[in-house]
Amino acid sequence: MSELCIDQEEAELLLASALDWKRWAQASSPAVRKYTHPILPNLQNLTKALSWLKEEGPLATALAASDDNNAKWKHVIETSPQIYLVDPATAYQAAFESAPKEYQDADIFLSLVLEDPAVLECNFQCYACTNECDTCWVYYDLKRWRQ
Repeated sequence: MSELCIDQEEAELLLASALDWKRWAQASSPAVRKYTHPILPNLQNLTKALSWLKEEGPLATALAASDDNNAKWKHVIETSPQIYLVDPATAYQAAFESAPKEYQDADIFLSLVLEDPAVLECNFQCYACTNECDTCWVYYDLKRWRQ
């Protein structure tokens, strides 16, 4: 696996964000901390996630061919550290399976992920609001359309 060049402090902040420690530390009251559930770091899980990203998953080939490989990887991870540092394989599969028909082709979906890495947060398809907007494809498409 090629190394991602990132300084230690930045890596720690991304991991703290991915595992919810950042939100827990910034909580303004004990009540907020009570409902924030940070995850303890697990080197094996992190290694597995990074291995899938850099060697096994569809992003590996797509980003390996890039001239600015390091900057693109950094952008992907910074966009959604919780997705890309915890379990990107499961997130990729869930997003792809729940995607609208126009994104169901593997190459089209991969292009969408490269354009907007946060798309892996979408794993829900609603047609009547169920307050799942952060993970909803309908809401995602509305945001894209407005841009």
